[in-house]
Amino acid sequence: MNAAHPAASRRLAGDSVGHYEGDTLVIDTVGQKVGRWSMMDLFGTPFSGSLHVVEPISLDRRRCGA
Repeated sequence: MNAAHPAASRRLAGDSVGHYEGDTLVIDTVGQKVGRWSMMDLFGTPFSGSLHVVEPISLDRRRCGA
C-alpha cells in the first residue's frame, strides 16, 4: 500500500500498488508482461507494454448493512 512501482519491472500480471482515496481503494497496475500469450481477458484482447490499469473499489453500504 502507498508504495511506488519498481523501475522497469515486467511480470505476467504486472505490478500493482494501492492507496485509499477517502473510502475508495484505488489499485494501480503497470508493467504487464507482453509476449505471445499476453491477453487482457478471456476473449484474447491484445495490449501493449504501455498498458496502465486503474481500478477503484468501493463498498456498497446498502448491500452490507452499514
